[in-house]
Amino acid sequence: METLNLRLKQRFLTAQLVPIFVQGATNDLLYCLLHRDSEPNKQILQLLMETRS
Repeated sequence: METLNLRLKQRFLTAQLVPIFVQGATNDLLYCLLHRDSEPNKQILQLLMETRS
């Protein structure tokens, strides 16, 4: 049982929660910006860049 516990601990990477949360939020934001709007068939990021210029 001790060997099993040791092997399980070695398989999992320990990390701090804040960087993991930031990475997840960044991934979601990028996914939203790269999503295509159905009517003009452009990416959301393209639409935002067009409105700023």
